[in-house]
Amino acid sequence: MRVAARLLLAVVCWIGPAAMALPAGSGLRIAAVTLAVLTVPGAAVVLRMAPERAAAGPDPVGRRTRGLVLTVAVSLAYAVLAGQVLLLLGRFAPERALMAAAALGTVVALWPRRHDTAARGGQEARSGQGVRSGQGARP
Repeated sequence: MRVAARLLLAVVCWIGPAAMALPAGSGLRIAAVTLAVLTVPGAAVVLRMAPERAAAGPDPVGRRTRGLVLTVAVSLAYAVLAGQVLLLLGRFAPERALMAAAALGTVVALWPRRHDTAARGGQEARSGQGVRSGQGARP
């Protein structure tokens, strides 16, 4: 994922908490918070992991659909986990849950990516261009 896309995703993570400043019961507030809870943490994780990018096949609609379902599933799992932790700590509040989701999304979106080098190294090893015995091997 490019740096600009990662920065944009990090900014989008804070739409939900920002929407809490709108009047209670406002349609825009409800829509923004619902969208944030259902997509923000999952989008950051799924785009970061990019499981569908490596999937072979000529079906881009199927890949997008699977990515969307995975995004919502990861977001809901995170919402349940964060909500339970906040409840057990006696600190649950909707604002705190949204802030936790935004913080997770921001951290995941901005975390430096080291996975690409490992993936390239694995591809080089399979193609026979990897590190040869004793040449440049790290301990």
